[in-house]
Amino acid sequence: MASINASTKEKVVSIRAFLGLHESPDGDNKIKLGEATVCRNFKITENGNLRKRAGTTELFTLGDAPVKGMWHGWVNKREVFMCACAGHIWKLMDDGVMETENPVDMGAYDTENDVCFFGFEEKLWLLNGKQYAMIEYADGSWSFTDVSSGSYGYRPLVAISIPPGGGGELLEQTNKLNGKRRVWISPDGEGNLFPMPEKNILNVQVFDTATNEQITTGWSFTSETGEVVFTQIPEVGVNSYEIQYDLSTSTGDIYKNINRIKSMRYAELYAGTQDNRVFLYGDGTNEAFYSGLDYWGKPRADYFPDLNVVAVGDANTPISAMIRHYGRLVAFKNPVGCYALDYGVVTLADTTLTPAFYSTPLNKILGNEADGQVQLVLNAPRTLSAGHLFEWRNGSAYSANISMDERQAKRISDRIYATLRNMDFSKVHCYDDNLHQEYYIVDDDGNALVHNYMIDAWYYYTGVDARMLMEVQGNLYIGTKSGKILLLDENAKSDSGTAIDCYWESGSMDFGGSYMRKYSALVWIGIKSENDNSVVVTSKTDRSIDNTEVTVAPEFDNDLPKIKRCKIKVKKFVYYKLAFSTNTNDTTTTVVDAELKVRYTSQAK
Repeated sequence: MASINASTKEKVVSIRAFLGLHESPDGDNKIKLGEATVCRNFKITENGNLRKRAGTTELFTLGDAPVKGMWHGWVNKREVFMCACAGHIWKLMDDGVMETENPVDMGAYDTENDVCFFGFEEKLWLLNGKQYAMIEYADGSWSFTDVSSGSYGYRPLVAISIPPGGGGELLEQTNKLNGKRRVWISPDGEGNLFPMPEKNILNVQVFDTATNEQITTGWSFTSETGEVVFTQIPEVGVNSYEIQYDLSTSTGDIYKNINRIKSMRYAELYAGTQDNRVFLYGDGTNEAFYSGLDYWGKPRADYFPDLNVVAVGDANTPISAMIRHYGRLVAFKNPVGCYALDYGVVTLADTTLTPAFYSTPLNKILGNEADGQVQLVLNAPRTLSAGHLFEWRNGSAYSANISMDERQAKRISDRIYATLRNMDFSKVHCYDDNLHQEYYIVDDDGNALVHNYMIDAWYYYTGVDARMLMEVQGNLYIGTKSGKILLLDENAKSDSGTAIDCYWESGSMDFGGSYMRKYSALVWIGIKSENDNSVVVTSKTDRSIDNTEVTVAPEFDNDLPKIKRCKIKVKKFVYYKLAFSTNTNDTTTTVVDAELKVRYTSQAK
């Protein structure tokens, strides 16, 4: 190590807020600060300034209970913003216009658990682990339907060409959501008794397939045997009649299947080359159900064929998250396990082909411990596992898909490990605000770790009571634990009147000589010229007992920054920390730069 002339070594060291979270560039007038020890309620701007975070403005109170779900999208070409809270679904925006007074109550819905929203077929679908429901806009009005009641959903065509006496050809699989069936029969001009594929049917309807008209007379059915008998022998025809029948949904396998669908808590869209199938998961097992196409080839979120189930890995660990990544569906398990699902077909025993999805193991060591919270950030999944945050990215130039390479899971949380390790991953919520390039990890107490991945800077928000977040039309809305909807408002200087406690502290700095004592008497603070702008400057050293605090409040006259000289005298120190703080409800703060005048004095003892 080169020696330093203590009598002449004096320099002014520049510290920018941005550099407090990153290594500074090389140069005589720059130093390496390392990671800031604290960055609470300050954010790092794109140009490297340290700015007090935006305040919040209260918009709505939905009830005295936590917000359990938020969704923004389009329902039948109408832009809407929906929330789940206090046992109801609330509409905050309709046709692109926010409600000005009270949100609209769309209907009662269990919000004990988190509510998962997803858009499909120009409708909005909801899951909560107990119900599967749908919100629809048609003919100028909104409707709310419990899809998992057993009386709703697609009625599959289970068999065709059934002759008198039984037989025929199996076609579509039964629907796990209900006990509804339909068949086509082909009279031969001789028989009039047509057994249905199942017995103990509840009711029957008969239609003419040529005219689609319902036939209400001239036939009868026997529930126990499942037989439909025509009074007169029907004319010869091929699939000339459609018979619809219903089975009980209160007992047996149908009852179990409906409850399996209702117990699912999360959804993801995928089908290989297009997103025309819905995958439901999250019932605490390693299985996921996926939707099918109806007879006319239309994707249906209310049709889950009986065989459309995929088991991911071993049954001992449940699926915790599924997310589409390029041409694959990636499934993560809790606590460990990562698999890729690809589309294929299988041949059944009767030689018919049915869609199938194959799972391929990608990583046996890492998984995801936050149910349903995997986010795509710059097209790379982020998962929480083993006390860390991981980003999954393929570095290959030939394929963007995640493959069997453990190096693809990169740990990106080393700088926030002390905070992240104390979070309960089973209770956190994650959100990617892609518009502002910020990724949030919100704990159950409303604290948020925020990653500005545009500049790779982390900061920490407190006092917001955030539980869920949603970006809508360029604004970030917050659903709170107390049932409120807040707007993160850049013009707000407080959280609805409550002061924002901001604090930033640099890492320990030795100014290029850890064996040298130093002396410093001056600090220059660059602060943006904004109305009511102030900051408290604090110095900390290994020799200091009391902190020195100076309030810097430049005059407001133009948009140029102001440099304020602060006389903060500290001596005989080896290590130095600089801190900025503010705790007001009526001021802003933007620190542009900080300059320290440092002189080496003698060798440390």
